[in-house]
Amino acid sequence: PGRAWGSNEPLWISDISTDSNCPRAPLAAKTGLHAAIEAPIMTEKRIYGIIEFLDLKIRDPDTLALKMLGDIGLKVGLYLERKETEELLQAANAQLAEIVRSAPVAITAVDNENKVLTWNPTAEHLFGWTEAEVLGKPIPTIPEDKYDEHVTTLQQVLAGKIITRCEVQRKNKNGKMLLLSCSKSPLQDSHHRQIGMLCIGVDITEHKLLEAQAKRMDRLATLGQLLSGIAHELKNPLFIITGRLHLLKEKLQSQIAPDISDDVRSIIQAAERMTKTVEQFLQLAKPIAPTKIQAPMEQIVQRALNFLANELIKNQITVIRDFPPNLPQILTDPHQIEGVLLNLILNAIQAMASAHGRGTLTITIALVPSGSAPDSGTLGSPGP
Repeated sequence: PGRAWGSNEPLWISDISTDSNCPRAPLAAKTGLHAAIEAPIMTEKRIYGIIEFLDLKIRDPDTLALKMLGDIGLKVGLYLERKETEELLQAANAQLAEIVRSAPVAITAVDNENKVLTWNPTAEHLFGWTEAEVLGKPIPTIPEDKYDEHVTTLQQVLAGKIITRCEVQRKNKNGKMLLLSCSKSPLQDSHHRQIGMLCIGVDITEHKLLEAQAKRMDRLATLGQLLSGIAHELKNPLFIITGRLHLLKEKLQSQIAPDISDDVRSIIQAAERMTKTVEQFLQLAKPIAPTKIQAPMEQIVQRALNFLANELIKNQITVIRDFPPNLPQILTDPHQIEGVLLNLILNAIQAMASAHGRGTLTITIALVPSGSAPDSGTLGSPGP
């Protein structure tokens, strides 16, 4: 067998009992064996073994029989290779199925007609439907108002698009709405044909609630810092209103017909100033859904500075405004931008007041090309 193994070719030996290259020749002569035919069981990649036939008679080589035996060896080798490949594939599929089953994220898949192909235990726990309830049926987690959006996404993925970390709204069996972070990719068969969409989803409902609560706490902290400034803003107009009302009382008590138009005008202006201050504070305090509009950036910055005017004066902060003329309006959410600016300016005020007891706050608005970063700079700098 060693010669057939080494040559990868079938071999015919007429009489092995007299073959000097056969180490088993003495044993063959003792047992009366003579002719031997050998062929490797092989494929192009490897040899699995040797087929060997022994005969009690001496036989001359038969080319046709030798070729036939070589073909048998090749076919058996191909069969063994296929079986080995099938076993490896089965093991890989079993491992993959276990990974899907044990995954801590919801793994689902739908076919081209939106019918469920895969539904792992985490998906069962998250949505409430068992695998048996959904397999082969339209996916039940899509809210009615999100169905068209889901169909559009399915068509995009079937066309080859891969979507990562998109936030989607889904419902569970009880009708509760969930917020998921999903990644989606095309699902292919063994011939690389698109047969559906694979989705991996993580429930971020609680995370989003905690995130919203954290934002509210940040907002409350900011508002708390602004209360002293608001009290100061209200104190002056209240003093004006009180003074003018006392003056009005004296005029009305006098015998001369009073001219009270200036007093009334001052009271109205002071009341309007108070109303504007309160409205601005309430606007900051009330959560508002993001809305993008065209707005002038310099006005947004100025509103933030006006709101913090008392803090700036109290902490001896000089403000330098570097605003170029004729700035275009930008598409933004003025309310959110103003909140960000308030936080930044308050942080700068506190840092300068703590370090030096005074300082200079420089705010620059500049136009930069799309995709490039503005020059770095310092929001606040210490005074002399």
